Amino acid sequence: MGLDQYAYRVKKQNVIDDLNFYEGDRLEFGPDTLGNDLDFDYWRKFYPLDRWAEEVYERKGGKDVFNCSSVRLDLKDLDELEKLAQEDEFYDDDYFTSPQEGREWHYEHLMRFIKNAREVINDGDAVYYSNWW
Repeated sequence: MGLDQYAYRVKKQNVIDDLNFYEGDRLEFGPDTLGNDLDFDYWRKFYPLDRWAEEVYERKGGKDVFNCSSVRLDLKDLDELEKLAQEDEFYDDDYFTSPQEGREWHYEHLMRFIKNAREVINDGDAVYYSNWW
């Protein structure tokens, strides 16, 4: 068992609020039946990112245990994440299990995600983060 983390691209017409969106049936490939990209991005056991997302979830009104919950990330959140990702204190070296998935790899992955997420938001859609542990 472990932590699986997802970022979704949600079509603007499917946004409900900062914690909820309409989700269609998942198809084998491509978007769900409502046009959301539920495979926008993915991480596995990247605990610093999940701890940060849980704080965002709570700031935005999340009350439940942050597991299988979603939180919408806006441009301000992405700016915060970009700044944190550049700080050594953000990372927890104890969980890195292989050289190819060390700090540098996660930093580069986060920078790609942030760039892509900003493009999605600027196009009028939304980005949500979710986890499952």
